[in-house]
Amino acid sequence: MAKQQSLSPKDMSKVLQFLYTGKVNSEGEGRAVKHMLDSTVTLRDVVTIVKAFNAAQSHTMTIIMEQLQIQSKVLEQLGAKPEDFNKAAEELAAETKAMQEQLAKEEDETEQEEQEQEEEPETNKEVKKEEKSKKAHKKSHKKSAKKDNE
Repeated sequence: MAKQQSLSPKDMSKVLQFLYTGKVNSEGEGRAVKHMLDSTVTLRDVVTIVKAFNAAQSHTMTIIMEQLQIQSKVLEQLGAKPEDFNKAAEELAAETKAMQEQLAKEEDETEQEEQEQEEEPETNKEVKKEEKSKKAHKKSHKKSAKKDNE
């Protein structure tokens, strides 16, 4: 079994930047990244990508947590009480529940439309078969009538 070559650190950096941002620095880099994305990678490359994403996610979570702590302190300095936080949590929970219900409803409607579109061609096929069958039946009656008249 031939050993697959891992991406170079430079190429891995370009791919990771594209995966994080969805952007490339130049047209040439875009072609290179597309070529790399279409190539076979090693398990080592996959591990490197997963580790990089985990590190980025961890960094993002740290920033978010720091911002939340700052906001919490500012709200306390402005006089927010535990009751205010509880009320806000209840309102957020209600809004979230309403949003989830709306999304579920929209998903159901989308699924129903997709099913109807999938069923529609079958219905058209059945109608066409029926029409062919009726035409064939009429032709056989006409042939029978001609034979009877002769």
